[in-house]
Amino acid sequence: MIFPASHPRSWYGALRSFLARDLRIHTLYLYRVIFSSFLLFELFERYGTLETWYGEPRIFLRYPGLEWVPVPGLVEAQFLLLTMVPCAACLLVGIATRAVAAWLAAGYALLLFADIAYYNNHHYLVLLLLCMFALVPAGAGLSLVSPGIARPIRGVDIFVFRAQWVLVYFFGGVAKMNPDWLRGEPVRKWLVDSGSALVDAVGVDALAMFVAWGGMLFDLLVGFLLFVPGVRWLAVAAAVVFHVSNHFLFEIGIFPWLSLASLVLFFDVRLPQLEWGKAKPLGRQSLVTFTVLAWLAVSCLIPLRHFAYPGHVEWTRRGLLFSWRMKLSAIDSFLAVLVSEDGRQWREVEQSQFLNSLQILRLRIYPYSVRNFVIAVREHYAAQGREGARFQVRMFGSLNGRPLQYWIDAEVDLADTRLAHFWESEPWIVPVEWDAEIGDYPATEDEMMQRIVDVVERPPR
Repeated sequence: MIFPASHPRSWYGALRSFLARDLRIHTLYLYRVIFSSFLLFELFERYGTLETWYGEPRIFLRYPGLEWVPVPGLVEAQFLLLTMVPCAACLLVGIATRAVAAWLAAGYALLLFADIAYYNNHHYLVLLLLCMFALVPAGAGLSLVSPGIARPIRGVDIFVFRAQWVLVYFFGGVAKMNPDWLRGEPVRKWLVDSGSALVDAVGVDALAMFVAWGGMLFDLLVGFLLFVPGVRWLAVAAAVVFHVSNHFLFEIGIFPWLSLASLVLFFDVRLPQLEWGKAKPLGRQSLVTFTVLAWLAVSCLIPLRHFAYPGHVEWTRRGLLFSWRMKLSAIDSFLAVLVSEDGRQWREVEQSQFLNSLQILRLRIYPYSVRNFVIAVREHYAAQGREGARFQVRMFGSLNGRPLQYWIDAEVDLADTRLAHFWESEPWIVPVEWDAEIGDYPATEDEMMQRIVDVVERPPR
């Protein structure tokens, strides 16, 4: 069942009752098998990136606040991944599920937090799900340890997984409630770039508005509709259309298929070939309920933390990550880092000497990473005995087709800056011209370069 049949008078009482209830369903065990299968595929695919991601870079672009997380070298990353594959197999067959999930979560976090360029919302989601598997007894059914027997699932164990997916959908919808998205940008650009025959048949403007508003409403509502038995199958049908469309429109890895497979969490699956074992008591119900509520509160605050920062989140990028903000902006940008060792002659720093191709792409859209890169390059120069090098940055950007503008103050040496407090704006980030017209994207690289020339000839305000 999604909720208990009889509800106590208060929502708190209803939640507490459901969390403590023993449910004779096999949903969580089936989901463990499905999730582990996706995870094994992900790990095998990830192995092919290790040389590029952890062997090539001389500089890693760290997450603000997570600089203390150690960065694995190539050998360490290969060893770590080789240990994670058998752990994922153990999770699949139900052997020591909590222990292997804990190791998988630790290893996944180490690989993910090595560099901001490797961040992806579905990687973050996989990490959260692994943390949940490390805390719940998901190996008490469909397991080689106790074949043919399954223990009833506690309400709290299935609730946290369902709630996590509702949070992903809902805050993805909240993020879409911004003026650009509601005016159809950057959906309009993506549809034009797709070259779909549907665009010609329906019209790009009408289709862009349908996709933008439909996507927002889907994200806001689908998680809650999945809890309602009468409309659950309609929600599933909408999810199929939504995720399959995303797969063909965007390159977002396994996320659409993992999302579709995770719909099984909202059904009461019962496998007749399994016998029921003895239920495991929950323990202190008040403590469990408080812990779940605290987790829900934190999970709701993290996606909203960007409201505490000055500036627009899609431009400053502060509070952008870990917030389920997915495919909300189209950014055209240009970045050149200049260095002078004598104060007179300037030359461009070759980014490829320090970064791999993915890092270079991500560097162009994260001002904070540009600052960290400049500081790291200065430290590299100092280690070679080349003290006193000065740096300048020429970074230009256009958000959702706005006029190209300076993104970072060209007169500031980022190596000498400090990070502002969360309530302060970063003085070296040039504010976005938010009220400017949107939807005017450069069609060619030459057009982009001409726009840069126009901006340089027009000094920043």
